[in-house]
Amino acid sequence: MHTNLIVSRRYSEFFTLLQVLKKEFSQFVFPKLPPKWPFKLNAVRLDNRRRGLELWLDTLCSVRFIVAHDAMLEFLQQGKYAPPETERKEEDVSVAVEFVAYNQLVSLEMKACVTVESAIQMIGEKLRLSRRARVFFAVFERMEGRFYRKLSSRDRPAHLSLRDPKPVLCFRKWLFSPTKELSLKNDPAAINLFYQHAKEQIRYPGFEVTDEIERLLDVENKIGLLEVVSRNPASTAVFFPECGCDAHKSGQVVLSVRRDGLVLIATNGNGELTGKTTMFEWREITETDYDDDDMFFSFRYRRGEKDRWVRLSSDHFEYIQECVKRVQTERRWPDEQQFNTSAEAGPAPAASPAKAKPSAKPSAKPSAKPSAKPSAKPSAQTTQKTGPTSQSTADPEPDQYSTSDDDGL
Repeated sequence: MHTNLIVSRRYSEFFTLLQVLKKEFSQFVFPKLPPKWPFKLNAVRLDNRRRGLELWLDTLCSVRFIVAHDAMLEFLQQGKYAPPETERKEEDVSVAVEFVAYNQLVSLEMKACVTVESAIQMIGEKLRLSRRARVFFAVFERMEGRFYRKLSSRDRPAHLSLRDPKPVLCFRKWLFSPTKELSLKNDPAAINLFYQHAKEQIRYPGFEVTDEIERLLDVENKIGLLEVVSRNPASTAVFFPECGCDAHKSGQVVLSVRRDGLVLIATNGNGELTGKTTMFEWREITETDYDDDDMFFSFRYRRGEKDRWVRLSSDHFEYIQECVKRVQTERRWPDEQQFNTSAEAGPAPAASPAKAKPSAKPSAKPSAKPSAKPSAKPSAQTTQKTGPTSQSTADPEPDQYSTSDDDGL
């Protein structure tokens, strides 16, 4: 007997369901979700997407072993969707969990209920990190390529390690401030981890490996290398996988969150960098925003007469926002002023009462050229104000990225 169910679900919840099912049934070929539209949805597009999601769900529900899975059953229930995790009876079971700390492997026995926050302390003790240094590290999951996704402090490593395929969990630096790095010179364990991180960062875009850096690497001068690479804002940057951009000419970019601003690096759509970069300093960025329904991160910038919104379509929109918030917090630390491009780090992020709609029509969207100018600002779930700030009287750091007259947008 066929039964019609009516439940309210957001696009992001469909996406979460798909990720859970893919991990459980890795050999099954899942249908693709209807594509996201980077601009405001009108009634027609909204109805088309709803129909597409219903068809997608009907297709999956026709497969017996999928419709009987706990994740699907939970999804079809009324109320907010929370994907089921490992059975509660495993809470008190100890599990062996491995963490890659750059060039070291840390193995720990931990209960399934242990959170990432507690795991950090356990790993730090194993590595003989001082308590002061542990707050500058976090647990990440290694994804495709060289991207590491930061886990929430409430995630449970033991549960994650039970997934198939087993994820690679890593203990890595969670810090944009070179000042804090160098303040831990007397902590050899921390300096070693910072050094290993710096060795990775110099291979990313925005870095020129000079003869001085090569010499410091040859003799393993850890403090010396950290002092040299700290001059470049890319030394502590987080690079995100290729994502759609509604305002960039290429339609696809790689986003870099740095201590001095955001950098968009254009790609050819196949993940290859074209060399075209656009830099947005924090003093130019007035607001940031993310939409947890359509999975977008947005920021507003002012440059001369221009006042625009830029929207990025990324599965990692929440992590992008978390990086932005972390940078803004660090920029308010007293000893960070020498590295800021402005004399003030700006006010603490605060809710914005309203935003102006984009002042210019984007030239491209993530997957296809838009047919009409967006009629309103990005739909917001959370908004942060990040500036602007006053110009410093001191000379700013030299920037290896150039910005053309048209901002590259």
